[in-house]
Amino acid sequence: MVQVKPPRHPFTLRIVIPASITRTEATIQLKSIKIGMVARAASIYRVSEIVVYRDPDASMRDLVLLEDVLKYLMLPPYLRKKIVPLKKTLRGVGVLPPLRAPPHTVSTKIVPGEYRVGLVVKRRRKLFVDVGLRRLVPLVGEAEAGTIVNIKVSVLGRKIVAVLEEPEFYWGYNVIVEENLLKTLSTEGLIIATSRRGVPIKEVLGDIAERVRGERMVSIIFGSPYKGLYEIADSEGFNLEDHVDYIVNLIPGQGVETVRTEEAVFAALQTLTLIS
Repeated sequence: MVQVKPPRHPFTLRIVIPASITRTEATIQLKSIKIGMVARAASIYRVSEIVVYRDPDASMRDLVLLEDVLKYLMLPPYLRKKIVPLKKTLRGVGVLPPLRAPPHTVSTKIVPGEYRVGLVVKRRRKLFVDVGLRRLVPLVGEAEAGTIVNIKVSVLGRKIVAVLEEPEFYWGYNVIVEENLLKTLSTEGLIIATSRRGVPIKEVLGDIAERVRGERMVSIIFGSPYKGLYEIADSEGFNLEDHVDYIVNLIPGQGVETVRTEEAVFAALQTLTLIS
């Protein structure tokens, strides 16, 4: 198997989603499928960070569910049973197809030059990493036992070793949790809010394309199944327009009453890919 090495975006790409997106589903399996769609979109379009915020209609349980499932899906399958304890939040992940993200597309045999995610293990005062093989691989560098690290498989003398190194290509998403919407907007870079009440995307597409080229971070913000971003901002006591650069309608003239958050994520990321 050849490891997939998609290019990174020239900027950090973030999507910001509300924790209440799963509340419209009745079972843990259906909730997990919805989260899996977000993870799939993020992986396809090379999102670096998924930020989950607690909106007014979300409970802490909703927040934890999203965080647990998103993190679980990005973890390589060979480490899941060793790292993730049995949790109620993960009872529905068995119905989800694999992401096949770069950390997952590794060979069954160790290959020099290949990058992997590993679990640091200490044996007789020496450090090793568990990278999904039958044996542990010696680690070159310093790390705490029990931590997750990114390594590059290298050859030292005649011995295969693991060197601490971050891949230069896209390596999946990280998950960040924030207590409310306003916290997610306290960041640098270009911030694009999505709303049915926003400006039709075609009217500002050229402006956004120019801005994207010079930014180090681009954030796309989404509302919930129950409240749009204007309503969520009002409930938190701030004016949305004061904290974002653009408020856009991604699907003007939509043929359905509402566009679900996971559907809007695909639409937004495809649009950004075309202009960036």
